[in-house]
Amino acid sequence: DPNSKGCRSGPALVPGSLCRVIEKRKFLLRYAVLGILLVMLDVFSKDAVQRSLADGSSIDLLPFLQLVLVYNRGAAFGFLGEASGWQLPFFAAVGVIVSSVIVIRLVRAAATQKWFEVALVLILAGAVGNLIDRIRVGYVIDFIEYLNKTYCSSTRVRCIAVSIFQLFCKKVPFTTFDKWQ
Repeated sequence: DPNSKGCRSGPALVPGSLCRVIEKRKFLLRYAVLGILLVMLDVFSKDAVQRSLADGSSIDLLPFLQLVLVYNRGAAFGFLGEASGWQLPFFAAVGVIVSSVIVIRLVRAAATQKWFEVALVLILAGAVGNLIDRIRVGYVIDFIEYLNKTYCSSTRVRCIAVSIFQLFCKKVPFTTFDKWQ
């Protein structure tokens, strides 16, 4: 960790304020790499599922988990999916706004709340993945269904990543898989 007297950067001693800037940039680079990898995983996994499953068909993975191909033209739970078409530009705009706010937050405060910032990167990857889907095909491609006694819903890799992250680090309040859709 940098201190007010400076930190080591190779053989030279770097002043504290410069060291904090360097550390912040390192975290931003790590967050960017993580986000890009998650978006790539999201896009490639959706393409693989589309090649492997017909719309609505499913494969049981566990008693409570299935692969199922669903095209979601709306928001969470398909909300507004049957609207007349205005929802596509609306949800795309929301995705751009949410992504912009998260990026601004990460740039302004990188390395101050590391676990929270990782959760933001996961959410950002989800928003970007949805935005890519909406621009590319006009809807969000969902393919993992989490079955519960009270509900079931289709979700995506990054939604599960956020939920698992929250369960294990307990740094961010727990939510269900569905809240991140």
